[in-house]
Amino acid sequence: MKNVLIATAIAAWMCGCASDGGGGSGKTYTGPEGVTYHQDHDIQGVWMVDGFNFSGYDSVFVAEPTSNAESRSDEERKVLETAKRELRNDLTGALQDIHLFQRVVTSMNDIPAGSKVLTLENNIYHHEKGGGGARFFAGLYGAGQPVIKVSGKMRSGDQVLFRYDMTRSGESGGAHLGGGYMNDENIQAEDIKDLAKDLAAFVDRTAKGLPAK
Repeated sequence: MKNVLIATAIAAWMCGCASDGGGGSGKTYTGPEGVTYHQDHDIQGVWMVDGFNFSGYDSVFVAEPTSNAESRSDEERKVLETAKRELRNDLTGALQDIHLFQRVVTSMNDIPAGSKVLTLENNIYHHEKGGGGARFFAGLYGAGQPVIKVSGKMRSGDQVLFRYDMTRSGESGGAHLGGGYMNDENIQAEDIKDLAKDLAAFVDRTAKGLPAK
C-alpha cells in the first residue's frame, strides 16, 4: 500500500510539472512598468520592443544583480548574496554557450570601443531560502522549497528592449523527491542554473526565429 501511495504521488507531481508553464499558454498580465507580459514556455513573463530579436549586437554586459527582497535573518541575507553571485555567473555562462554574441562579460572594460552592446540587468524581488524539514514531509508538493523571483531587462543605451519575469522553486525532480536530504543552497543553485539556461534558450530561439518547444 505504501508503494502505491508513493507511485501515485510521483505520478501526480509529474503531471503537474508537465502542465506547468508550457509554451504558448497565452497568459498575459500587466507588469509594474505598465507593459504587457506574456508567458513563453518556461518563462513566466516576457515583453519585447516590436522588431527586436537580439541580433545585430556583438556584446552583452551582465551587470551585478540588485535585490529588494526581504531578508529576515543573517543566514537568509548570506544565502541571498550567494544567489545574486550565482545568478550573474550562470547568466553569463548560459549566454556564452549559445554563441550568439562575440562576447558576454561582467566588466565593461572587456568590451572594445565601438561595440554594439546590450546591458542585462536583474533584480531579485522575492527570495526564500527554503527549509529541509518541510521538504522532508511535503517537499513533493512544494513545501520548504527555496524560491527565487527575478525581474530582468536588456537595454541598448537608455532604451529598454526586452523585459522578463521568472520564478524558480525546486525545479528538479530530486528537490521534490529527495529534497529533505538536500542542502537549501544546492537546490537554489540548480534553480538558478535552470533559470539562466531557459533565458538563454529563449534568446537563442528568438534570434533564430524559432517557436517555443
